[in-house]
Amino acid sequence: MLITRKTKVPLHWVFYAQLPFVMFIMGSFATGAPFLFAMKKFIDNPAAITFLLSIEVFVTTLGGPFCNWLSDRVWTRFGRRKPFILVANILQAAALFAMPFASSLLSLIVLRWCYGIAQDIGSPNQALTMEVVPAKQRGMGAGFFHGQIQIVNLFFWGIVLGRFDDVFFSGPFENLFSVSGETLIFFAGGIVLVSVSIFTWFGIHEVEPPTRRRIRDDRRPGESLFRLFLRGFFGEVLHKSLLPLYLLLMAGTLLTVGLGTLEPLLYTEQWGYSLQEMGTNTAIGASIGIVTAMFAGWLADRTSKLKVYATAMILGLLGRVFWTVFVYQKPDYRPELHEILFFGTVQSVFGLIASAASFPLILEYVERNRLGTAGAGMGFFNSTIKNSFGMFVGFYLVLWSIFFLPQAGDRVQVVFQDEPALAEVRARVAAGGLDPEKLDFEALHRPGVDGETSRHWAIRRPVDEAGDLHKRLKDLGNKIAKTQLKLQRPKLAPETTAKLQAELDALRAEDAATRARLAASTAEFESRLTLALGPALVPAGGELLDARISEDGAEIALTLDFVEPVAADISRRTLFEALTFRGRVPGRHTVPGELRRFLESVDLARAPDPETGELVPRLAVTPLPAPANALRIELHRDPDFVALESALVAAGRPWTEAYAFVSGIIPPIRGVSRADTAAYTISQVALDTSAENPRLAFDLAFENDSAPDLEAPELRTVFATSGGVRDARVGGAGSRFRVELELAPFAPAPGDTPPADAALAARLRELRPEIGAVEHATLSALVARITQIASTGPVFLTAVRPVPVARPADRQYDFFFSMQVFMILTDILGLLILALIIQLEKRGVIRRVGALEDAQR
Repeated sequence: MLITRKTKVPLHWVFYAQLPFVMFIMGSFATGAPFLFAMKKFIDNPAAITFLLSIEVFVTTLGGPFCNWLSDRVWTRFGRRKPFILVANILQAAALFAMPFASSLLSLIVLRWCYGIAQDIGSPNQALTMEVVPAKQRGMGAGFFHGQIQIVNLFFWGIVLGRFDDVFFSGPFENLFSVSGETLIFFAGGIVLVSVSIFTWFGIHEVEPPTRRRIRDDRRPGESLFRLFLRGFFGEVLHKSLLPLYLLLMAGTLLTVGLGTLEPLLYTEQWGYSLQEMGTNTAIGASIGIVTAMFAGWLADRTSKLKVYATAMILGLLGRVFWTVFVYQKPDYRPELHEILFFGTVQSVFGLIASAASFPLILEYVERNRLGTAGAGMGFFNSTIKNSFGMFVGFYLVLWSIFFLPQAGDRVQVVFQDEPALAEVRARVAAGGLDPEKLDFEALHRPGVDGETSRHWAIRRPVDEAGDLHKRLKDLGNKIAKTQLKLQRPKLAPETTAKLQAELDALRAEDAATRARLAASTAEFESRLTLALGPALVPAGGELLDARISEDGAEIALTLDFVEPVAADISRRTLFEALTFRGRVPGRHTVPGELRRFLESVDLARAPDPETGELVPRLAVTPLPAPANALRIELHRDPDFVALESALVAAGRPWTEAYAFVSGIIPPIRGVSRADTAAYTISQVALDTSAENPRLAFDLAFENDSAPDLEAPELRTVFATSGGVRDARVGGAGSRFRVELELAPFAPAPGDTPPADAALAARLRELRPEIGAVEHATLSALVARITQIASTGPVFLTAVRPVPVARPADRQYDFFFSMQVFMILTDILGLLILALIIQLEKRGVIRRVGALEDAQR
């Protein structure tokens, strides 16, 4: 058991004394990035997010200070600080357990406020830790603390955070509910906080200080406890003896300003990395920080803490300036993961050294018996000054967006026949009757490529009402999801079901109307823009250079033209190569190779590879020789897949619906036989659409050895569980069966054909006038699918069409450069305050009374 008020304690006591505070922080990790993404389901605006998270802190500004002040003046048979911590941790755990089930932004925020209020009650936890660790050992204590925090970071960021969007098996309850990663993260945080209370209650023994101040010492007759606190608090907390404390806190605040809870958005929204990639990167840095933290604690106990602190902060400022310039030189302002890791680790090392020195340094200016009062002052400072900086960050990001970045509106990408610069694009827009001063222009390239000219440009037009409409769409999406969950509850009364269904229909209608308003605005802007640019753009349908299809529709060859180089080497250095300073291995990833990998799908025929014997899809992606910049894509589709798909398309179903339906039918067939598409044959396909529920019938034959002992009831079960199938009948035996599927009713076919599809259809008729409507639909859909897949990472190819993408766009935010500028300025101010502290100490204006007290004991 750990005991307070010892002049010297074993080293393992110093280690264990940090655990309650570390475990408290570990539990609170759930209110960081996971809580931010839980909020993102309801709201996007950074200013609104930081404001909502800060309200509770301002409302309960005196909550933490009051509990710290009170913990200096009360005593129970269990101690003076332990009861506060126990109550706080239990309440915080209860709030975390409830957060995943919040059905609205208001309920989620209220739970976060309740969590913060409970956190205020437990604010004496740090004072309790410092009472266990003597002043001469607090540098090592800080080292242990930060080392343990890095272990927590390693676990949380490396393993836990990446599971936020996962769904986990719920055992015997799988038909009632599934457990999301989000729920497990909040539950884990709650369990950790319960563990903190147990550890604190049974693992720490408080010794009553002989000079402890009591409430009755200052209390006037009939005076309430809170009035006494208000009367004495400001006199004590704002006493001039604590001036060094607040100067150091102000310097520390200025030197550690950052994105805070918004930092994950830098990774996911601006740099385009996943939560798991962000977490892995942070975890690797944390593993390096474990050793650094121990060294920093050892160093802080053996030299001037103020000099260590100042030196680390100066190096941190220089590192921040270098990192900002480095990222600015990147072609797309997007550093690679190993670069983020390297510079982040360097900054983390400086930060850990500074942190290991700062907190023990602060306590050197405070008498030991006033640790609670000092904690109250720090709590008051954090809830006012530091929290104000956190709130200001959100508003600052919005202001930066308003002044320097595109606002919500319409975003249209265009492709020119030549490669103009910005001045030429603006001149062409102006010549077409549009005002370029009201538009935003961006030259687009493959990630990692930069240039002043480009064939591919994004042009944005701000629209006043667009921001509100995007916000309303997010609100509607949450309400629709909430109403759908209510409808899924068992044993609903018919009138309740009817009421909820009516609400759901109304919400969906409003959602559709809102999206239509945004789409209409974008369509109008696209029309004006293409009219203004006219012949400067590539011709419609220009992405398709050639198309061929066999009589049975199974063998297809397409030649597609793209903007970016199709034979490019897109290999990047792996993390191992970067850490070992090895060069990139060229040819590991190429555009054709990666595109082929992403085009592999269930509709392709599979046959054994002549060399390895493994089943591989019959697909080839080949660049055309220079000077052409095109790819020839040859697909050998499964004839049985094509037979079913063609029947549905011929009946009037859109290709995407037919493709999705057959993609659910074919895998079960392969599951009961072999993945080799030659192991089965589908023939005599017939589709009867005269009934309300269409009926799809076909013969299914297996090779003798591909589906041994397969019986009709077993095959019927396979088909009956497929999506879109109402009922299944299967007759036959051995290896030949007759299958009849009753399908869900067909939805009305879409009306107008999109302009891009119309242009592509016209191009197909020009190239292949002899083929039928079904083949035309198949080819058009495949071209659209291939170009869509090619446009995503890591390939990033843009099809040569006048308008590759046109869509509504929300306001754009910059989380990197805006904050780097802000943080560099605050770092300079923080260092100036440190210089002031050094001068005041040299002149004897301030003294380290806490260190002097310990030296005299």
